[in-house]
Amino acid sequence: MQSDSSLRVLGSCLDATGGNSADGTPLEIWDCDNGANQQWNLPG
Repeated sequence: MQSDSSLRVLGSCLDATGGNSADGTPLEIWDCDNGANQQWNLPG
């Protein structure tokens, strides 16, 4: 996890498809754009 809360791999980010935040939304690897759909938190 990066300091901006993104999950990055090889210069790309884990992204919730279509900017959706609903449970069950498909995820994809996408260009990093600092969008809300690329911000993640890990429950502690």
